[in-house]
Amino acid sequence: MAIIFTLFFVLSIASLFIYRNKKLALSIGFGGGAATCLISAWYFLSNMYNTNTFELFGNFLQDPYFTASTLENFFCFIISTIGFFAGIYSIGYVKDSKLNLGAFAAIYNSFILSMLMVMTATDMFAFILLWEIMTLVSGLFIYMNDHEDKNALSATMIYLGFSQIGAFCIVVAFVIMSAASGGSYEFLDFKGLEFSPAMNLTLLVLLFIGFGNKAGVWPLHVWLAVAHPCAPSNASAMMSGIMTKVALFGLIKFSLLLDITTTFAYIVMFCGAASALFGILYAAVDNDYKRTIAYSSVENIGIITTALGVGYYGLATESNFIAIIGFIAAFFHIINHATFKSMLFFASGAVTNATHTRELNILGGLHQKMPYTSYAFMIGSIAICAIPPLNGFMSEWVLYQSFIATAGEAGAMAKLMLVIAMLCIGLAGALAIMTFVKVYSAIFLGKPRDTKIYEHAKEGSLPMLFTTSTLAVFCVILGLFSATVIANLAKVTSTIFGLNLEISNLNIVKTPSVLFVLVALAVIAFIILKIFKANNSKVRLTEPWASGFKWDANMQIASQSFAGDLRKVLKFFYRNEPTVVAKNYFDKVEYSNKPKEIWWIWLYEPVVNWCVKFADKIGIVQNGKSNIYALYILIYLFVCFAAAYYIY
Repeated sequence: MAIIFTLFFVLSIASLFIYRNKKLALSIGFGGGAATCLISAWYFLSNMYNTNTFELFGNFLQDPYFTASTLENFFCFIISTIGFFAGIYSIGYVKDSKLNLGAFAAIYNSFILSMLMVMTATDMFAFILLWEIMTLVSGLFIYMNDHEDKNALSATMIYLGFSQIGAFCIVVAFVIMSAASGGSYEFLDFKGLEFSPAMNLTLLVLLFIGFGNKAGVWPLHVWLAVAHPCAPSNASAMMSGIMTKVALFGLIKFSLLLDITTTFAYIVMFCGAASALFGILYAAVDNDYKRTIAYSSVENIGIITTALGVGYYGLATESNFIAIIGFIAAFFHIINHATFKSMLFFASGAVTNATHTRELNILGGLHQKMPYTSYAFMIGSIAICAIPPLNGFMSEWVLYQSFIATAGEAGAMAKLMLVIAMLCIGLAGALAIMTFVKVYSAIFLGKPRDTKIYEHAKEGSLPMLFTTSTLAVFCVILGLFSATVIANLAKVTSTIFGLNLEISNLNIVKTPSVLFVLVALAVIAFIILKIFKANNSKVRLTEPWASGFKWDANMQIASQSFAGDLRKVLKFFYRNEPTVVAKNYFDKVEYSNKPKEIWWIWLYEPVVNWCVKFADKIGIVQNGKSNIYALYILIYLFVCFAAAYYIY
């Protein structure tokens, strides 16, 4: 483990020294990083049930050491695997970029290193320091883009601002736990601490807010839709595919140090269900495909969080089966989300490189120019919509089994929460199908709406095609061999929680039989057509009928009109911001309609506006006079000494 961490650190430094040589930066920075990720993935997978520790060399305030047991190995394996694909993808994605590739490669390696070290940190000081480093590095990822996005700086500041809210809650929870343990910084000393029920719930909620903020749980999710459209697609894939998993890891690890209660389980379950519903709702009405994919991350994080809520309920009620099946559903969907969401962002990056736009309303027909990207995107869309027999369906099937198992033993309140969760996730599933039918058809099907974009579009490079194609194959494999995956996850969760579960107690769908049924139904349909002598004459191709007018590609159903009825029905949950640009009488009028979340308007915009006004008011203290600044320091020291005197 120490060698792996050292390799990432060396690659980060080396990438900065070779920033003048693009080819060297690509091969050493991204190629070397991908190779190290592959080694790392193999290491954590082969040591899944072992515990490994190493101490960081050098002189520090603490003597930090890092430990990886089953929980850490599981999440580090996911990070390393997606990191490998991100490195390969980046070689093709950024080779023609205007960015400084040495600096970009250094950020890539530093980001993976920081995530791995966050997960294996064993004391409060090292964890918080590395958590903040991870946040800053990911912030640089958002800011570094070669599309000259005017919103990149504001998106970065919003992301960092939200991150500090989460970090503050985590620090407060850690400080309280440290004080209760006698001032120890070691996480091992946080186990078995006794708190009052109110304080215990407060600590759990602080941890949920802190880590849920980074994961993108409702209503702390709004930064995702701001940050991801600005970030490069390889960065978006890592932030959505694996950084959110670091947050989920933190929530699981540190919440288990406390006494899990049913109240906390209900809170987690409710917020997860709300995330699933509202995330996909905003995805359905948006016209920016990267923002749509970002919003669908909120939905999938909500599904995972709901499964965690079921697992927490099992722990709170001491029901081993419910606890294990809930966490199996969560862990399975964590793997699946990392797979198909990373692939969708990779595919969207290929589309962005080919078209230089993220607007769905002006795309179309790209399947003819980018067939391999189109097929990969279609498989990812089927997987994320939980359609059998792909992986998204299998993890959600386990989640529904956890609902049914819990309902058989739950009380009235738990049953109410389960009904809410099932309704929200069921509705989210229907909206997900609508959303990705819209996205896929608007990008790849129909006729091109903008002929210039269509003419210049071309398939992605070989590293990009390798990445998207391989991950698409993984979506199929994880679905077809879900029984094997679930059996291994049962072993992982049983090891983490020290519980036993017979895998035979799970009603696992045998995917080959499901696939056989689906194929049989398709064949039967063709047999029926043959029996009734279907019309087998050659299909006549012609332009669509346009009520007597000359047909134009812009007459096709666009992204905005596709979701028009949904906008009308659910308009309470967002506010439209229509923009009309008419340069002169003869030019085409440009119309756009960007939905704005009510959570941003109600919760965050007033705070931001107040902070801006307050900053303007206190700006007078920055007058550039050194003697005045020295006076400020003296006043501050006097206040600190006075406070310390009266406190102690």
